Amino acid sequence: MGRSPHHGAAAPTLDRGYDSGMGSYYAQLTRNGRSDADGPEVWITPPTWPVMVNSLLLAHVIARVTETDFAIVKAAMNDSVNDNSHIHHIFDGVY
Repeated sequence: MGRSPHHGAAAPTLDRGYDSGMGSYYAQLTRNGRSDADGPEVWITPPTWPVMVNSLLLAHVIARVTETDFAIVKAAMNDSVNDNSHIHHIFDGVY
């Protein structure tokens, strides 16, 4: 699972990862400034959403759900922090 750093006041907190049991990438979204004590505001996961076969498809869905430009979502996901707090770039070489 990765957690994307904040990119502006309106950007949501994004937890995302891959569920090997479902064979799908997923995302849990909570707007900045809102508590996620009751869980994320938006879950992008089957069966509510189709199986997300790759990170780019997930990024497109996140952009649509949050009404955010795809390039901004892609940049935020690309500069994700892994479980060891190291920034990694998940879209390097993906166009």
